[in-house]
Amino acid sequence: MRQTMRWLLAAVVVSALCGCAGSAVSNHPVVGGPCAYKDIPGWARIVSIENAPKQAHNCTNDPVVVRFDFIPADPSLEAKQAEDLTLTVGGGMNPARSYVAAKGIVKGKTYRCVRREITKGTCTPVLYTFPKIDLSDFDKGCFAKP
Repeated sequence: MRQTMRWLLAAVVVSALCGCAGSAVSNHPVVGGPCAYKDIPGWARIVSIENAPKQAHNCTNDPVVVRFDFIPADPSLEAKQAEDLTLTVGGGMNPARSYVAAKGIVKGKTYRCVRREITKGTCTPVLYTFPKIDLSDFDKGCFAKP
């Protein structure tokens, strides 16, 4: 009886592992992609850095709302100018105050910025990137214990 139970348990474990490995591969196409963007170089002027509302999507450590205006480098693209945009990290979170300070982001300062407009696919229609500021390491300031 015990040996039968062991074989049955082994068979269940192997079946579960095979099922998990099989489900990791999908034959379905990726929804929304691939996407392509047109880049519009310009500048971002930081207009405010304020405490983030508690109910907002925030980093856990002293989050702030960083607002900026985008100014295209090419004057003929004035229509692409945008005001009152929000700099976010990760999945749209307001960054930690210490992270913003460590990146040298200061109210009134201007930084290189690129407006990315979608030309193919169904991803985010407009994105803003800061070529000289690496925002990919946000998790250290966002979730680190103070």
